[in-house]
Amino acid sequence: MTVGWLAYTQAQNALKSEVINKLIAVRDIKAKQIAKYFDERLIDVKVLSKNPAMIDAVYALNDANYASMKALKTDDVGAMKQYRTLYLGKPKQEDANDGSTYSAVHAKYHAVFKEYKEAYGYSDLFIVEPHTGTIIYSVEKEDDFGTSLKKGPYADTNIGHVFKKTVIATERDIT
Repeated sequence: MTVGWLAYTQAQNALKSEVINKLIAVRDIKAKQIAKYFDERLIDVKVLSKNPAMIDAVYALNDANYASMKALKTDDVGAMKQYRTLYLGKPKQEDANDGSTYSAVHAKYHAVFKEYKEAYGYSDLFIVEPHTGTIIYSVEKEDDFGTSLKKGPYADTNIGHVFKKTVIATERDIT
């Protein structure tokens, strides 16, 4: 009986050890997969940020937003309120037909950004004004569109934290 118990205990310990080793191997594989995923997304962002169409679109959307601010005598969030009214919840809409510069720029670039978002399987694609943190463009036009990642309702969310870290890192790189 003692020999049987000893064999059972040794077999049990060997199985536990094998299971633990397999779980560690799976954990390590998953960690590498996650790291690879984020490395690939970083490359995506770097490539997209150097794309001339993206650069043109960012400047054009930013200029259109500033033009609206000036015309409406308001801040960026105030200017974006009108576009939230026109676009919020309408991700397929390319042009609001309101005659604004913003809508013309949006119509020019929306299909390109939508295609990029879909090709890479992203849930959304944002363009954020770097000084105010305002989301001046979003493919999906959800509730975050037109809000500030610095002081708005999404400031304390993951995207708000990423924005703040990006701004800090960029400022550190510049100085």
